Amino acid sequence: MNEYDIQIQLEYELKSKLSKRGLTIDLALICNDIEKIGLELKIIPTNYNIDGFDNKAKRITNIIADFVYDIEKTIDFEYSYSLAMIFPFPLDKSHRNYSDFEKQEFRMKNTSNIEVSILDEISIENFINRYYLSLVSDKTF
Repeated sequence: MNEYDIQIQLEYELKSKLSKRGLTIDLALICNDIEKIGLELKIIPTNYNIDGFDNKAKRITNIIADFVYDIEKTIDFEYSYSLAMIFPFPLDKSHRNYSDFEKQEFRMKNTSNIEVSILDEISIENFINRYYLSLVSDKTF
């Protein structure tokens, strides 16, 4: 008999459902029936055309709100994380939309109870892709 019963589940159904939208999280690690780690994954595309990336029409403001909502879905887990990638945004600070990039990053980093750090960034042509890791720092939503 194992001392630990560990399960890794994709699209894990939450025990405390926040809304019809928040029925599952992307990845969960359950140990002895205790929700240990909750992980949400988010791709945040912009509307810039770059070879190899689909052009998406959803507003980035809405997607950043989804990013914040997704991390809050895992508040019952011992450890709550969200991985996100924003792509592509202009590298040139004089680009007409560069300030929007800074504004969206500011929104992510200044949401209460969530700590956001940049994991990595990759430059393609004159644009940048950034990878973020966020975690719930205080479980008092």
